[in-house]
Amino acid sequence: MPIGAPTSANPAAGRAARESRERTPLAAPPRSAMTEQGSPGAFGRGFVRRFRDANAGFFLVFLTVGAAIFLFGLAGTVGPYAAGLRGGNDPRSFLGVMAFGAVFFLIALRMMQIALTGAEHGRKSRIRGDAEHPWTVDHPWRPEGMAPDGSAPGGAILGHVAILSFIGLMNLALGSNNLVVWGLVLLFDLFGLLLLYDALVKVFQALRRVRPRVRWTTFPAFLGERLEGVFTTRRPLAATGPARVTLRCVEDKGGGGPDSVAEPFVIYTQIGDFPGGGRPGERVDTVRFGFELPDDLPRTHLLREEAVYWQVVVEVPLAGPDFTAVFLAPVYARPEPAGSAP
Repeated sequence: MPIGAPTSANPAAGRAARESRERTPLAAPPRSAMTEQGSPGAFGRGFVRRFRDANAGFFLVFLTVGAAIFLFGLAGTVGPYAAGLRGGNDPRSFLGVMAFGAVFFLIALRMMQIALTGAEHGRKSRIRGDAEHPWTVDHPWRPEGMAPDGSAPGGAILGHVAILSFIGLMNLALGSNNLVVWGLVLLFDLFGLLLLYDALVKVFQALRRVRPRVRWTTFPAFLGERLEGVFTTRRPLAATGPARVTLRCVEDKGGGGPDSVAEPFVIYTQIGDFPGGGRPGERVDTVRFGFELPDDLPRTHLLREEAVYWQVVVEVPLAGPDFTAVFLAPVYARPEPAGSAP
């Protein structure tokens, strides 16, 4: 049977266009830096326990240094001590000091947030341990309707603010006549524009208020078998073509030590076009999709530093920016029959 071919149980599931096993980096944070659906934020309930588990005390030093630098710049800008602190210096230099202190504080806060979130993942891994049915323990699956991956309160906003603030601070160097410095700053600016565009697209999608969800009709889906689901929205989308659904397997690598940070890599993709659009202006609120799963790839394993997970990316072409949503997919290995040989 061709990959993604429709079955009698799911005749609406279209066909997969192509399959790839090329290993490519994914521009996303590792799982250890993401908050699970339904879990408290890094600075929410259980903060003291996470702070202790992450040995995050040294982050307080960086936060204090950043706050002190900011306050020094503020004192040299306004207040009764401003004139004395300035002396013969340019008052604008204290604005730069304030900016540097704020950026230093935000970056330290983001690093602390990642460490606290990683400590929460580690705690859950130790508590839950191994299980014969891992899909019951390693993620709060809601097969009747799952929200997009990464929509839980997390560090996306703080991370974007920290990076954009740093890039803004780098632009102070444009006063230099060094062309190399100009080139580096402009390169950072281009990266900042990409981040800003990504953030604006997400805001635009949120304003559409379509509340995307995926309902899994196969739960869990086992390697070597079939994954099927239904993508739905509360408000129909005016699609300009068929929906494109991508199944991908991602693994985090490089997070094995205290000084290393795991990076996500896509190790497998399968792309298909599925009914749910095709004629200009057609209103779409449901897309049924299905994929044949390979049997030689790793199962979902979220509760470890180098996590493995499967995702489904739904893209609906629109007249404006296309609508895109990413969902975790419950792909596991079928349990061995009781009494079978190891």
